Amino acid sequence: MQDIANQLGVSKNSVYLALNAKPGVSAALRERTLEAARGMGYGVFTEREIERKSRCVILVIPEYLQNDVFFYADIVWSIDTEAARLGLVVIKRAVTQAERGGLIMPALPADMAVVGFLVIGVLSEAYVSGLYQTALPVLSVDIPYYDAPVGCVCTANHAGGYAAARYLIQKGHRRIGFVGPVYAARSVYERWSGFRQAMEESGLAADAPYNIIGQPGRFELFDTQEALQPLFNRVDTYPSAWFCAGDRIALTTMNLLTLKGLRVPGDVSVMGFDDLSVAQMVLPKLTTMRVRRRHMGQLAVQQLLRCAEQRQTLTYIALPCTLVERDSVKTLDKAADEAS
Repeated sequence: MQDIANQLGVSKNSVYLALNAKPGVSAALRERTLEAARGMGYGVFTEREIERKSRCVILVIPEYLQNDVFFYADIVWSIDTEAARLGLVVIKRAVTQAERGGLIMPALPADMAVVGFLVIGVLSEAYVSGLYQTALPVLSVDIPYYDAPVGCVCTANHAGGYAAARYLIQKGHRRIGFVGPVYAARSVYERWSGFRQAMEESGLAADAPYNIIGQPGRFELFDTQEALQPLFNRVDTYPSAWFCAGDRIALTTMNLLTLKGLRVPGDVSVMGFDDLSVAQMVLPKLTTMRVRRRHMGQLAVQQLLRCAEQRQTLTYIALPCTLVERDSVKTLDKAADEAS
């Protein structure tokens, strides 16, 4: 902006107002500013691009995710990057527990046009429905909501859970457990459902005593030792393999097994879901299902903008995940598994 201002002999503030279609400069100066910007190689400016520069996306984040550097950090990064590419501004709104409970919606900026809401993390169906009542487009990233009429870009969780269980079965395991808070997030419940389907189709018990799935009505995450250990200690007998609904849950499970004097995968195989960067930094390296986190963020911004500009209905997009085979699952002889 200073380069353009120097060439035109105007203030940098005038250049800012002209490039962003703000009031305060004449139409003639705005056109001169755009021509100078084009001539100096600063990009092609169109009316739509100028309009977008004054538009924003509100990213709604529950406060429990404010320090997340694992799963959601990649999603937020891709949302920021894609929005910037499209000339949009991302405004983050952290929602406290009290605001969620009181259904207090995020404040909207007075000086910008809001394209819509992107939601990450777990919020209640009632809160997401409240966002929808603002008449702005609402799209959830990663977590599907069934009761709220909003769009979603997420992982094909049911198919991923099914594929994970099938992989363990093909590796010879018959006593396979599930670890994940199925009542805390729809995504985990869908992985649990896919797991159960694969087990039942193979004639194996899905409702085993070594499943750790939490309790209905309680919001609890199993990704720390403090959260999982009390539930883990209630398990009297272990499976030959555990499928965990997230990599952090899997790593916590591996730590707890080590504290019990058990080896992974020598005594118990462990499989995760997400393929976080830490999955290949631990020993043994974690076998898991890879989730396309950055693609999720990119598609979410594109879908929200398309809805706002073309008034299209937001859709449900489920991205496939892929198996990443590493070292935490061993091949087991069927007879040996049944005997143990």
